[in-house]
Amino acid sequence: MQSNEPTSGPDRPHTRPNTVQPARQDGLLRLRLRLVNTVLKYVRRVSPRLERKIHRRKWEHLWHVESKRPHGALATTVPEELVEAVETGWFPQGCRVLDIGSGRGQISAWLTERGFSVVGGDLAEEAAQLARREFGEIPGRLEFRRLDILHDAPEPGSFDALLDRGCLHTIPTEFRRTYARNVAAWCRPGGRLLLLHRQEGEASVLIDSVRDLLGSDFELERHARTRQDLERSAGPLPRQTAPGMAFWFVRR
Repeated sequence: MQSNEPTSGPDRPHTRPNTVQPARQDGLLRLRLRLVNTVLKYVRRVSPRLERKIHRRKWEHLWHVESKRPHGALATTVPEELVEAVETGWFPQGCRVLDIGSGRGQISAWLTERGFSVVGGDLAEEAAQLARREFGEIPGRLEFRRLDILHDAPEPGSFDALLDRGCLHTIPTEFRRTYARNVAAWCRPGGRLLLLHRQEGEASVLIDSVRDLLGSDFELERHARTRQDLERSAGPLPRQTAPGMAFWFVRR
């Protein structure tokens, strides 16, 4: 049956793209996150166990929201420091890599395509499920799992290289020593750690604090300024970024 609705011309209703609603949703999400983070600061003082539960639920919610968004242009989210580490052999070719805070899984999948054996670990099971849906898993080469880097028992010396492109700077100061101890346990002697950390103050202060945190188990080869991607999804370009520092560590 032929439709009587005009397909062109002045009689056809003009529909504007819905750009206000997603922006409003993002604004509401930011407000909720600020509220949750304020609550977490209080809860942390009175009940670390409850704080841990709320923190995990926060990330599960974030990744549930993220799962509804498009994921075009994923390749653009690969940090240039990681590309350099792969192309120069700083990450030894074909080695076993732990992607800490793997999120959607595009970095883990990118590494697997280049011959690495990768485990992508994220605090949120919602993120791990999203990564499995988008990239699948390859036995012995690509695996996505829920991983709490602070509380899950490490598998000592299991990885030749570790990548943290946004996990450490989300961890409260009082728990960072636990992070450092566990990361060192996961990494074999001589293994590599590429750390990308957001910079919110003086660069020298951040460099000293990171060196102090990891220096007993890792040797800092070098550091450099970078820009960190603020988006969990790949979304449209240009992307929002913030000042950061990149650190290249070798396990003692």
